Amino acid sequence: MADNANTVYRDFVTDGVPSSGKNRPKKADIRRLLTGYEAIINAFVSNGGLIYSSKAALDADLAHGANSMAWVIGDATVGNNGVYRKNGASGAGSWTRVADLPFSFIIASDVGAGTPNAIQATTSIPVSGSALVWTNIFEANTASPVTISFNGGAALTIKTNTGNNVATGGLVAGMIVLGIVSGSTFRLLSDQVSAAIVAQAEAAAAAAVAAANSINQRIYSSVSLAAADTISSIVKRVRTQFYNPNYAVPATLVGGANYRRISFASLTGFPAAAFFRSLDRFMPDGATDNTNGGYWVIDEVIYNPEMFGAVQDFNGTTGTNAATALNAMIATAKLLVVPMKLRAGKGYYSASGLTATNMSFTMTGDGFGTSSVVFNNVGDGLVITQDDYKHPTSLEGFSLVTIRQEPGTALNISYSKSDSITNRNMARCLLKDIECRGHDVNASGWLRGIELNNVHRPEVIRPKITGRKNLLATGPSIYSNMVDGIKIFGDPTPTMSSVPSEQLIDAPKIDHSINAISSNGEVEGLKIRDPEIIAAGIGVYASYSTTRPFVSVRGGHIYAFTNAISFQNAPQSVVDGILVYKPTDANADTNSIFLNNCDDSRIVHMELQNQSASAGAGGQFNGIVIQNSKRCVVRDIKHVNPSKTVILSGTTDDTVVDDLLTFGVFPGATVQEYDDSSSGTNNRYTRGNKQIANVTNPALVNLADTTPAAVAQTVTLTVNKGERYLVTGNIAATKGGTGGQFLTQLSRILGGGAAASWGATGGTTTVRNDYAASASIGQSAAGILNITASGTVVIQLVATVTGSVATVAANASQLSVVAL
Repeated sequence: MADNANTVYRDFVTDGVPSSGKNRPKKADIRRLLTGYEAIINAFVSNGGLIYSSKAALDADLAHGANSMAWVIGDATVGNNGVYRKNGASGAGSWTRVADLPFSFIIASDVGAGTPNAIQATTSIPVSGSALVWTNIFEANTASPVTISFNGGAALTIKTNTGNNVATGGLVAGMIVLGIVSGSTFRLLSDQVSAAIVAQAEAAAAAAVAAANSINQRIYSSVSLAAADTISSIVKRVRTQFYNPNYAVPATLVGGANYRRISFASLTGFPAAAFFRSLDRFMPDGATDNTNGGYWVIDEVIYNPEMFGAVQDFNGTTGTNAATALNAMIATAKLLVVPMKLRAGKGYYSASGLTATNMSFTMTGDGFGTSSVVFNNVGDGLVITQDDYKHPTSLEGFSLVTIRQEPGTALNISYSKSDSITNRNMARCLLKDIECRGHDVNASGWLRGIELNNVHRPEVIRPKITGRKNLLATGPSIYSNMVDGIKIFGDPTPTMSSVPSEQLIDAPKIDHSINAISSNGEVEGLKIRDPEIIAAGIGVYASYSTTRPFVSVRGGHIYAFTNAISFQNAPQSVVDGILVYKPTDANADTNSIFLNNCDDSRIVHMELQNQSASAGAGGQFNGIVIQNSKRCVVRDIKHVNPSKTVILSGTTDDTVVDDLLTFGVFPGATVQEYDDSSSGTNNRYTRGNKQIANVTNPALVNLADTTPAAVAQTVTLTVNKGERYLVTGNIAATKGGTGGQFLTQLSRILGGGAAASWGATGGTTTVRNDYAASASIGQSAAGILNITASGTVVIQLVATVTGSVATVAANASQLSVVAL
């Protein structure tokens, strides 16, 4: 078998010469190689498998037929070990070595017989290209290339896996290498030691870093180390990995930032945490200046408090005071107009409030509950005071937390009084996903969540505000610690000097407050969408110094003790599609909606749910109360377990109420669907043409000459001012033996202070006709009864005959009353 695997499957066309191209083994060579293997295996197997410990023992045994196969393993002469074939007949002939032993691995030993660069190794069986060779390295090489010989054979040049000579020091004492004999080379499968290569790479990297530093930027582990260095004049930027690290405290391994050279003359107003001075005195242009040189200022596109020395290590009670770092960040952001980011973490502990004035203020976080500032001060948390819209305010995605009880306002934003008048069309304030709360809702909380003063066109999106619960109190007092969840104020002095308008509060979630949302002073155009308000004295409270139009509350639900919604001096307002709850622990009267001096307002599509057990314990549960307002509309109101559903009072006029649905019973309540006690006129309560009564005469009625008599059962109504009723009477009778007149009348008897009139016809509606003797009579009378004062009304259908008697058969008369 002339070919072997190393030859057939060599890497290159010319063995060991990469430039000759990749070798593609020929199928004929592969078949010849494998056929040889098969012949050897078959012969060995058919012969039972002959194994000898030496060639001498093999030569002494000729009692085998021609082509028998035997192995010699363990001969002291390495070259004698191998696979042999018998020549000649049994008892004669000889053995011929035909192949190496088919071992996958051959273990070699380097005991230092050679030199570091000319290794001599020995094996127990011959080394060939068909087996992997495993050998130790006795000592490190000191030059390149390096050779290795096996069993005193030819020196083979050691090549790396990629075909290169090993590097100096690439082979070290004690290492193990694995390779194959490939022509005149020993090709490593395991590569030379990486330490040498790594050392070379690190040296190259260090050289590259040095070159880069000399051109552009250096990196320091802290600000203090950068300040302690003399930095080349050609270096214009440096970077710190941390601000002030303590490697044993992970919370301090933060605050890395870029800095650029700056003249000290340009640092006016900068806080100390925003810059440092190195030992050199170079200016940005490379010049030397002992007064202004050597200074570096933070140079980032977005700031975080850690860059100014803050750490987040709040432990539930205290932490490292980050107030100085936070205010330094704000001050620097003002000077360089850079946005700010509160990072996620345990919270920045601040022993004092934060302030910002007349700047483009942009601060974001990673989400409320994830990014937070925890305040431990008496007073407000974050106070932003701006002059006009050119300094916009934008906050998003973080929490303002206090560990005290009602110390002040979490977020207080103010603009100048004149800004909202002078710059009406410009937006200036956007708050998204801001949370205001106490660290422990049962022990701490803000006095107010968000306060907006003279802010025109603000947008407050998805705020989450929670007041403290006082578990030592009872009833509504448990939740009456936070005064306002959101407060919107327009300065009324002097009048019209500042009228902020177009406020949008979208999807607020406010829990535990006296007023969940309040708006007062001089404000216009407040829009609230989909509020979720829980345990509030008043859900939405708008009370203005003078009439200011349009407060809109749409959707959501309000869980309130006193008033779910209360508007004063807010004409053209809209309340639409809100679910109102009277809480189980209410202990005083609750009005769902209360309007005073709110002309042209609409309250529609409301559901009012009563969770209180009784009026005696929880107070009345009234629906809509309107005072001193004109041209209002109340429509589509569902009231469950009600007291009074609609109350009109004061000078309320021209108000239309319709489509009231009441369900259930509220024990102890003063129940009335519609109560108009106002002094105004033209209020109307329509009930959708609902039939109230339809009665007849159950027995024969005889009418005497000139004597009026009721010919149908009477209808008694409890009526309310503003209601209207369509009353219809029909009579079928027979005249007596003498001709004469027959009169049909609709009559009402008033009681309980009621006042009513029949349209334009006065007190009764009468139909009179002449009839012959024995004539059949058919008459109808109809009228609209307008209620002008509440009380009771008894309605009768009355007939009078002249000339002779008349008779009305049973069920021949009908009296119908329809509520319009």
